[in-house]
Amino acid sequence: MAMFDACGVQYHVPAAEARKEADHYIKLKLDKDGCEVKHINDVIGKGVFAKKDYKKGEFILEYDGELISRREGENREKNYSSALGSYIFFFKSPQGGKKLCIDGTFSKRMGRFVNDAPRHDHQCNADMEKLFIDYRPVLVLFARRFIKAGEEIRYDYGVKNLPWRCKKVLDMHMNSSSNANDINREIKSCSVVLTRLPTKRKLPFKITKPSKLPIKEYWMQDVSLQVLSLGAPPPRKPFSQ
Repeated sequence: MAMFDACGVQYHVPAAEARKEADHYIKLKLDKDGCEVKHINDVIGKGVFAKKDYKKGEFILEYDGELISRREGENREKNYSSALGSYIFFFKSPQGGKKLCIDGTFSKRMGRFVNDAPRHDHQCNADMEKLFIDYRPVLVLFARRFIKAGEEIRYDYGVKNLPWRCKKVLDMHMNSSSNANDINREIKSCSVVLTRLPTKRKLPFKITKPSKLPIKEYWMQDVSLQVLSLGAPPPRKPFSQ
C-alpha cells in the first residue's frame, strides 16, 4: 500500500512496485538513472551518490556481475591482484542453499562501488535483497529510508570488525595529518569476522559460530538475506542451509 504525507506526496514505494521496477532494469541489464560514481579519497576510493531523492523502499541498483560457484569465487580471489581488487559477493541460493557468488570485478555498472556502513549508522540508507528473476538469483539495493540527492548510498556488508570500521582507522582518517599509507597499514592489521545480517523472521536453520579470517588487499561480502521471489515459481523445499 502506498503511503503519502500531509501534502499528498508519496514517500514510501510499495514492495511490489519497487520489485517490478527492479525486474525491468535487471532484464535490460542497465543501471537506473539516479546515481553517479564519485572519487571520495585515497583511502576509501570511489563511492555511489544519489543524483535525486529516493523514497523509502525504492529500487536503486543491481549488484551486477558474473554468477559463479563459491569454489570459483575463492579461486578468483586468490588470483586477482591487489591493484585490480576484488568485488566478489558471496551468498546462498534460495533453492537448496547452494553456495554461489556474483563477481562484479569487471562489471561496468555502479553496484560494485557502493560502500559499507553499519546497519545502526545513519549512513546506512540502503538494503541489499536477494530476488529470483527468470530462474536466476540477483542482488538488488533498495532504499531503507528517504535518501536526499547528494547523499552517498551505503549498505551493511553484514561483516563485523571490518578494517575501515576500526576506531583507530577512523581517528586517523579524521586527522588531516595522517596519510593514506599510514591508514592502509592499520587497515591490513585488522581481522574480519564473517556474520549474517539480522532477518525479520526466525530462520529455519541454525547459524554456526562465525570464524575469524585475516584481511587481505580485498574483502569479501558474505550476507544472508531475506529471499524474495519475482517472476518465478516458488521453490519446492524451504530455504535450508
